[in-house]
Amino acid sequence: MAAAPLPPMSAPAATPESAPLSEGARIVNTFIAPSKTFTDLPPQCGMVGAVPADGNRLYVLVYSVGQKIGFRKVTENQLQMAPKQAAPIG
Repeated sequence: MAAAPLPPMSAPAATPESAPLSEGARIVNTFIAPSKTFTDLPPQCGMVGAVPADGNRLYVLVYSVGQKIGFRKVTENQLQMAPKQAAPIG
């Protein structure tokens, strides 16, 4: 039995290029739409916005640990997990 001929295929529609995101939009979209942010990054992107954002996140993390748990409790937990470090030197 002969196969029916296939209709000619048209070329796929090209997706329009959107304007690149600004540095501020990248920072906001990191939390809102990360996939959009990472597909928008150029091969040679700058670290102008990433470094301050990482610093802010680190500050919030350290502040939260200090307020919710306390650094004394964090230290005690770490020493219980590694008893050799708790032994006095000498």
